[in-house]
This record gives sequence, C-alpha cells and structure tokens, in this order.
Amino acid sequence: MPLKRKIIAIIVTYNRSKLLIRCLNKIKSQTLPPQEILVINNGSTDNTSEVLKLMDIKVINQENVGSAGGWESGIEY
Repeated sequence: MPLKRKIIAIIVTYNRSKLLIRCLNKIKSQTLPPQEILVINNGSTDNTSEVLKLMDIKVINQENVGSAGGWESGIEY
C-alpha cells in the first residue's frame, strides 16, 4: 500500500502581522496549496493573535523561544 503524504506549511512569526497576512495569502493561493498551515506564534505582542483568530489555520501560541525554538515546535507537531 503506498504511503500517503501530507504537505504542511509551517510559519514561525514574531510581531509581523502585516507580513504574516501576506505570507498566508500567498501560501493559500499556490497552485498546489498545502493540506494544512501551521503558524507558530512566538510570543508576539502586536496584533498577530487577533489576525490569526480570523484565519482557518492551526496555531501554536508560545512564549518567544527564538527562531530555533519556534521551528522545533513546528517540527514536533
């Protein structure tokens, strides 16, 4: 039986809500969009949390543990 693969886009963000919106829109408009989008909100203090509530995506909110810590959370997921 062939292995079924799942494509997940992982985005690590910190205080860049305007760029995050642009990034998410570009990912969603790809010819072959991922089956799931995961955003690691790395302790943002701007309006990132409010922006993410409006999107139909999986979000992990965590304290800011740096870029590497954000990627670790995404890969662990």
